[in-house]
Amino acid sequence: MIGEQFSLTMLLKLRQYAIYSLSQQPTNNKTTMSSNRISMDELRRLFESDAEQSSNEQQTSGQTNMVDTMIYPIKETRMTRDDAWNLLTQYNKDDFHLYHARVMEGVMKYFASREGFGDTAEFWGIVGLLHDLDFEMFPQEHCIRQQNIMAEYGVEPAIIRAAASHGWMLTVDIKPEHRMEKILYATDELTGLIGAVALMRPSKSVQDMEAKSVAKKFKTPSFAAGCSRDVIRRGAELLDWTLDELFANTLEAMKNVSVVQ
Repeated sequence: MIGEQFSLTMLLKLRQYAIYSLSQQPTNNKTTMSSNRISMDELRRLFESDAEQSSNEQQTSGQTNMVDTMIYPIKETRMTRDDAWNLLTQYNKDDFHLYHARVMEGVMKYFASREGFGDTAEFWGIVGLLHDLDFEMFPQEHCIRQQNIMAEYGVEPAIIRAAASHGWMLTVDIKPEHRMEKILYATDELTGLIGAVALMRPSKSVQDMEAKSVAKKFKTPSFAAGCSRDVIRRGAELLDWTLDELFANTLEAMKNVSVVQ
């Protein structure tokens, strides 16, 4: 597993370096290989530098989780929220998809603060915003096509990996490892279920909803059948939460998110 994570990270980094300049700033969205060509010696040097730095960090911290030591945490991301939104709206036009993206952005930022990662909240939010980047245009390649799209736009490997990991056991074999990835995986389908429950209420809102209402509808397979119960269960297991804890925590997150559909 560690070898697979290392391989994915390095391949994404090498592709990113090959497309973009050493300043890591893309010149435009159609940058060609020739305009920012990097020699093989430079690529090798960058690869070895990343590997050596990651090894030193692992020895210093005593951590064995390759995901954490290779690409996490990101406290400052090159991609701004505006950059992420512009990229998202190039591939998504449907109002509901854009609404869901903004909900997940807010939910992820809420959990970043709740889980003690407040200094990386912007990063968590961008992952939430972009997690379904390819779904509208390439539903059969969900979480696969978006890795290439993001790499071509110079998005950091950490964002690419995190966004793709919510397709684990569905379309990709990238298992959520970091706390942020696990929360994305657990809450993505669940926010859809909670949203559907809200629409059944007179208020059309989550503000007056209780977690027991979510639990009741969760046990009704025909209700919001597109929201995978299996994914939600696996997400709770990854987080070491009970389903009731996941329902309550996610509902509370949504109550703290202000997004108008």
